[in-house]
Amino acid sequence: MFVRETFTKIEAIGGLIAFFGVLLVAKPYFIIKLFHLKENNKENLINNSNNLRLIGTCLALLSCFGTAIAMCSIRKIGFNVHPLFMVSIYALFSCIMSFIGILIIPGLSFQIPHTIKQWILLLSIGIAGFIMQYMLTAGMQREKAARAIAMTYTQLIYASIFDYFINNIFPTGLNLIGELIIIIAVFSIIYFKETIPVINSSNIEIERDVELISFKDDEDSVV
Repeated sequence: MFVRETFTKIEAIGGLIAFFGVLLVAKPYFIIKLFHLKENNKENLINNSNNLRLIGTCLALLSCFGTAIAMCSIRKIGFNVHPLFMVSIYALFSCIMSFIGILIIPGLSFQIPHTIKQWILLLSIGIAGFIMQYMLTAGMQREKAARAIAMTYTQLIYASIFDYFINNIFPTGLNLIGELIIIIAVFSIIYFKETIPVINSSNIEIERDVELISFKDDEDSVV
């Protein structure tokens, strides 16, 4: 509703199915009880408390809510602003809020990396985060919000892959099932597109096409 785009049944069903896959991957406490799961020792070392698991899952879901607001805002702005500018605004607010948090939260202080491994990991976070933000912003300017948000669920798959190589934790059967459900749901949203004639949608698409043309003209003039 915020970006005046149609939300089809395929996107709604696919989003719910993908969310169910996310629950299987996250494995909150009620999922563990429901399926009578037993975790390996490494997972117990990382997730040694059910309360911490619940808090982590809730915070992750809350971050998804914030991501949805940000992505809808980017979609609303459209091609009126260059993606690099929006990424710069995000980085600026991140620096300000992090600086304030370090000052007011007890036990936190400014630190610099002490080893080469720490530098490499932090640089990897910075570089990968910048690329992710830029690509996500540019993609949101070109695709519907609901479909783009559904695509973000695939990051759990990449997280499981890197979790195996970094923490040596191989995905369990329920993780693999959840990731497979996410893949099927996301590609179903992309492949099955409902062709519902909506009167206002044509005007919206025309407006976005005009924005895209003017955006490309501005880039060409800068070059």
